Amino acid sequence: MTRVNTSKEEFLYNYLNEYAPVAQETRGQEVWKQYMLPYVDFLHNDAYGTSYGIIKGTTGSQKNSNKVVIEAHCDEIAWIITNIEEDGMIRVRKHGGSDNMIAPSKTVLVHTHAGDRIPGVFGWPAIHTRAKRKDLGYADHELWVDCGYSSLEAANEQGIEIGCLITFDDQLKEMGDYYVGRALDNKIGGYIIAEVARRIHERKIGLPYDLYIVNSVQEEVGLFGAKKIAKHLQADLA
Repeated sequence: MTRVNTSKEEFLYNYLNEYAPVAQETRGQEVWKQYMLPYVDFLHNDAYGTSYGIIKGTTGSQKNSNKVVIEAHCDEIAWIITNIEEDGMIRVRKHGGSDNMIAPSKTVLVHTHAGDRIPGVFGWPAIHTRAKRKDLGYADHELWVDCGYSSLEAANEQGIEIGCLITFDDQLKEMGDYYVGRALDNKIGGYIIAEVARRIHERKIGLPYDLYIVNSVQEEVGLFGAKKIAKHLQADLA
């Protein structure tokens, strides 16, 4: 991996704005790893896609060095396509802790298996037509995404298929004293642990233990990345 010089503010925006839907976290992880590279002694991935850097202890006895872990997760909530109607309307289910209540009228990106991003929007009937509909609510099966294609065939030609993931397309921004964005849970944690690594490196702080900075995957669907890396590392403290 080639080192890229990035300021901490650039890293914050690049990392928070890069897409990392559950089980497809690679693009977000690449941004995180590029930033971490100068600040750790070793940088690894496991088979699930969890990334972690190691800062070796330099003080005290290293014969039986303890392992200390700080951890965040990089995956963000998403939706998964379960069906595409003949008229091109896309049916979805939650992929992680998505909130049905906020979905209607939000714009999204469909992530195709070829790596393309197709814009879409969660459709919802206009207020003056809803009074005539008694079947509308916020259950998963009542949510649908419109990408502007009028048929199943037209959607398929663009790479929109069952199994593709969908994410909201909000970008990180500042609002008053706060940051607002779609993936603050828990990418801001990934930013924080990366900043810990940077400060230790730049301030030349010697540690009496080996520090593992872990950015895990698949938290939103069952903590799978954290469970796997925990068994692998067997940390003394996390």
